[in-house]
Amino acid sequence: MDISVIIPAYNVERYITEALSSLYADKPESFEVIVLDDGSSDETAAKVEAFAATHSEVRLIRNSNHRQGWERNRGLELSKGKYVYFFDSDDSLKPGALKRLFDLAEAERLDLIMFEGESFYENEALKSKFPRFETVYRRVREYPEVLSGEEMYGKLREQGELIISPCLQFARRKYLLSANVRFPENMSMMEDNLYTVRALLKAKRVRVIKEVLFRRRVRENSTMTNLKRDLRELEAIRVIVSELVRMMREYNKGSIARSWLAHHARAFVRTANVIAPGDELKSLLPELERTVSEIQVSPRSFASYFRGGLKCIRDNGLKYTILNLIDKLKGLAHA
Repeated sequence: MDISVIIPAYNVERYITEALSSLYADKPESFEVIVLDDGSSDETAAKVEAFAATHSEVRLIRNSNHRQGWERNRGLELSKGKYVYFFDSDDSLKPGALKRLFDLAEAERLDLIMFEGESFYENEALKSKFPRFETVYRRVREYPEVLSGEEMYGKLREQGELIISPCLQFARRKYLLSANVRFPENMSMMEDNLYTVRALLKAKRVRVIKEVLFRRRVRENSTMTNLKRDLRELEAIRVIVSELVRMMREYNKGSIARSWLAHHARAFVRTANVIAPGDELKSLLPELERTVSEIQVSPRSFASYFRGGLKCIRDNGLKYTILNLIDKLKGLAHA
């Protein structure tokens, strides 16, 4: 089996058939599709069964509510493909995407490929309300080299172009299993953050390609379009920061990954402070600041910081952006 496509699904009866159909536009020669229904209360499972009746590659696994991270991990354990692709049940792939990724991974002996995506909106009102999704899955720069995961993580963090979504990643299955790269199962949201960091840092050979192969649906009442910041997000951030700090402390002083993990954790600590001013995570800031100061920042133009600042304001708000931009300008002054 060349590729295993793993799809967690929950109450997506309106979208699942379209998502599955997109996998068959210029499909690869050998692949399987594992749909893990996470206790849907609508006709999601029936839609998958109907599709599977005429597409032998598709199989349905029905579970009770375990959350997306748990379902993806079960899918990985059940998979048989040489490569694994985690796909969302309401999105779509460009024709030939899986073949393109498989051929590249084989030719360059890659553990991980990261690529790009575009968004499409259910209606014009959503497009007006959430314009940032038009560019959030695209990178400005190109990264043509094959690098270790640690090197690539540092480059992407430095340029502000680390895109978290596992739907924009294609991984060697044996690598994920042997390196014990899994999704956290104790989080109700934001589990993609830790998975992506783990997948990158443990990979030996990584490519980032500037090709749009994925289409993200922006719809009402999704995690993406829920702007409310509450205790659920705060709890997820606490898990993320705890794990990032743990990983950071495993690296020796001066390593690429150590400083950028601290940089990553510091960003989440500041987000937590926006949600809950004075949160206990602030106690980590002195250690994180010292570790971030180890970073050797590459010289960049003021224009690049200005563009990044505007994007950061749009995505994270003015308070977070001011703190982050000050830090980057300090780094530029010391470069």
